[in-house]
Amino acid sequence: MAEAKLVRVCKKCSGFDVEELKGLLKAKDFSTGCIGRCLGRSPELKGKAYGFIAGKFVACGDKSGFLAKVAKAAPAAKPATPAKAAKAAPKAAVKPKAMAKPKAAAKPKAAAKPKAKAKAKAK
Repeated sequence: MAEAKLVRVCKKCSGFDVEELKGLLKAKDFSTGCIGRCLGRSPELKGKAYGFIAGKFVACGDKSGFLAKVAKAAPAAKPATPAKAAKAAPKAAVKPKAMAKPKAAAKPKAAAKPKAKAKAKAK
């Protein structure tokens, strides 16, 4: 079953540009589409900003009032500070590194003979 969104508004009828919700909410927290409150059916909503917030129909005199109610209902997302994030993250077990074996001294490579000349001399 699909999870209910925090905010649902109609792009056409809600009385404001729904792109403004992107600054307040994550995309997963709001949806757009018909909400069944068209101006043809509800002429008293003309000039107002409206939509569903947390499942309840909310109508405000202007878009700033509606967006303020959306911001109030939005989950408080506090940015994590690096110190708090480090404390919250579980530490991975650190395995001691095995003793590194000393590398043997590299053997000098023998001078490579050109194969073409070696084959020619063999004939």
